[in-house]
Amino acid sequence: MEFLNNLPWQAVFYNNTLSEYVWALGLFILIAFAFKIIKKRVWVRLEKISKLSKTNLDDKIIELLKSIGASFYLILSLWIVSRTLDLSSIVNDVINTLFIIMIFHQATKFLQLLLKFWVNKSVESESQKNNILPLLSVTMKVVVWVFGILLILSNLGVDVTSLIAGLGIGGIAVALAAQAVLGDIFSSITIYFDKPFEAGDFIILEDGATMGVVEKIGFKTTRIKAIGGEEVVVSNSSLTSQKIHNYKKMEKRRVAVNFGVVYSISQEKMKRIPEIVKKIVDDISDIDFDRVHFKKFADSSLVFELIYFVGTADYYAYMDQNQELHLNIKEQFEKENIEMAFPTQTIHLDK
Repeated sequence: MEFLNNLPWQAVFYNNTLSEYVWALGLFILIAFAFKIIKKRVWVRLEKISKLSKTNLDDKIIELLKSIGASFYLILSLWIVSRTLDLSSIVNDVINTLFIIMIFHQATKFLQLLLKFWVNKSVESESQKNNILPLLSVTMKVVVWVFGILLILSNLGVDVTSLIAGLGIGGIAVALAAQAVLGDIFSSITIYFDKPFEAGDFIILEDGATMGVVEKIGFKTTRIKAIGGEEVVVSNSSLTSQKIHNYKKMEKRRVAVNFGVVYSISQEKMKRIPEIVKKIVDDISDIDFDRVHFKKFADSSLVFELIYFVGTADYYAYMDQNQELHLNIKEQFEKENIEMAFPTQTIHLDK
């Protein structure tokens, strides 16, 4: 105790007395210890309470609070204590800069957790989550740290007004130069969240020439495995600007089949054709008969129209069933001596 009494408590070192430094150190230890108790005890207790509720919102809030690291608490404690001392402008700038960096670092962690939570609720496909999450995460980090760097420079006395103006002009130039790329990237985000199609869907584009199964939705392009076996690469902006027929979303496919018989067929056989075709359709599994009617008098045939539904969106299964139907119709017509028509011309000569 005699040693403590002999210390020069009122001696001034760098604008502060020794007693003020000691009190500041004690305050720093006390605040840091309080934050440690909050992290180890309070957040854990609140986490147990949140598990009793039915909503996930409070669980997410506790997860955000628990993500705060010990380094953030230490820098926060140092910043609070520094307000009680008369420090030089350089030391204050260093402490303030560290504090701003830790705030934006923690804000980035918060936003990443919220972004992951939102993507997990909005996007069902794992492959789409793996594609969209890195893109949004990087974009979010860039935006947050641009503001953070500007705030740090402003805190250090740099005039950021001209810098922001320069960044604005440069940003416009970059945006114009990369307009096509940025359009494809934003289109990919639209595809991920609007979900006009997903990987594995069979789609036909508006031009009718491009059709196949979607293999991968990338940042700039979407890859389609065409029926011919080749891979078709289409820009995302092109996909979002045209009609797309998505056959995987279809619960059942409506199919119209037209076939013709010769004009020389008897009236009796004409009337039996709907009954014959209906029985053929009923005998094929996974397709539902709708109707069959004599439709019109064509140039070289009497045309019938058959409508049926296929109970699957699988294009290959539809083609298998359609093939079976056509073969069965031809086979049954041959047994019934019903002659199917082909383009012919009959010339009548008047003597």
